[in-house]
Amino acid sequence: MSAPETSAATRQVYAICAFGEAHLGMLLSCVHSVRAAAPGSRIVLVWDDIEEACVRVFVERYGVEAHRFGAAPDDPRAAVRAASKMAWWRHAVSLVESPANVVLLDVDTLLVRDVAPYFDGTFGVGFTVHDGNYPINTGVALVSLRPETEAAVREFVDSWATATEEILRDPARLAVANSREHGYGAADQMALSLEVGYVRGVRDYRRETARGEALARAFPCDELNEIVSRPIGPKTAIIHYKAVWQGILLRGYNFGRRRTRAASWEMYVHYLRTYLAARERVAGTALTRRAKIFVPRYVGADWRPRPALEALHRVAAFFRRLADRARSRSSKMWRAKMGPKPGRA
Repeated sequence: MSAPETSAATRQVYAICAFGEAHLGMLLSCVHSVRAAAPGSRIVLVWDDIEEACVRVFVERYGVEAHRFGAAPDDPRAAVRAASKMAWWRHAVSLVESPANVVLLDVDTLLVRDVAPYFDGTFGVGFTVHDGNYPINTGVALVSLRPETEAAVREFVDSWATATEEILRDPARLAVANSREHGYGAADQMALSLEVGYVRGVRDYRRETARGEALARAFPCDELNEIVSRPIGPKTAIIHYKAVWQGILLRGYNFGRRRTRAASWEMYVHYLRTYLAARERVAGTALTRRAKIFVPRYVGADWRPRPALEALHRVAAFFRRLADRARSRSSKMWRAKMGPKPGRA
């Protein structure tokens, strides 16, 4: 299922991967942001476990190229495929022919401005870093496919994906990846850190592969993968609505002490406006009833909070979260008792 191909001169590609419908509202918002900020770009959607009628909307309304990344339930690789976005990203890169500049996006990101200027022909793989406890954040990655280095870059991406899968299969190494003390934060981030020999403050990393040298470059998160709640800066190209943001956007949870409403407001309004614009674009389609983002009533028509309504929202959100936690605990207990559903990896 694909939209007609763009001209050969269009080399900017944004690839987004989506597994299941839990984040369908975020997927819609992400795709809309790409089409709005980089209208001439090619969008590749790698998907599975989504209603095909919904996928067709992305193809018809946004010109997305949609590729299903399925695996049989009894395939031993299926569990890792579902757990590791690197398997999806590797597949996405394999769908793109050289020469191309590929931006790999998590579904919970929004593109604010086109990142084409970052592709200067001097690196193969780009990743993003910041000063926090987990310095590498893989919510965004850049892959530059050029004829002279394409083989080495593809080898690098494949090696990164394979290393991630190996960590996911090893409980001891996975515990290290997820522990706070080691500073990785996730299996794919640990795999990348070890692949390049990451050192804080170092920008470029030369990686010898069986097919030549690939250069990996660290870019600042505050430009290409903003994860801190603050006003949108003049250099901010991509915002990553990770962690606490997901409960706020998908379930209407309250802001907290570390991600306050005041610090987050500009980013929050930007997301809501992007989503509502996307809803208008897909009005009357299957996505209208399935792609949901929680739009609270306390946000006024002027995009300012209404204190009285916000107070009511905070109380309702508190009890909504308690109910969600109770359902989650009950579901975990049921799965532990009954085991996995038939036909599931």
